[in-house]
Amino acid sequence: MMLLSVLLLAGCGTSVPPEEQARRMAGACQTRFCTCQQEDVGILTRIKKAPVQWRLNGDAYCQEGYTLKFDEPPKSSLSPW
Repeated sequence: MMLLSVLLLAGCGTSVPPEEQARRMAGACQTRFCTCQQEDVGILTRIKKAPVQWRLNGDAYCQEGYTLKFDEPPKSSLSPW
């Protein structure tokens, strides 16, 4: 039981480097809806969004000053709900 607790706590302390996180997001946006959101936004500033851009290998990326973030897909005007 003690070993399990130590392993769980050790897992919580590790963080993913920003480069690795960006690489993972680039691939994840192939199957989930993503947008590019402005970086370094103040507390009272409205977050600007930009369309995702795509590399030839299928990876998503954003223009400089923006970061990939998961987002909700836009509502379709054709949806019956």
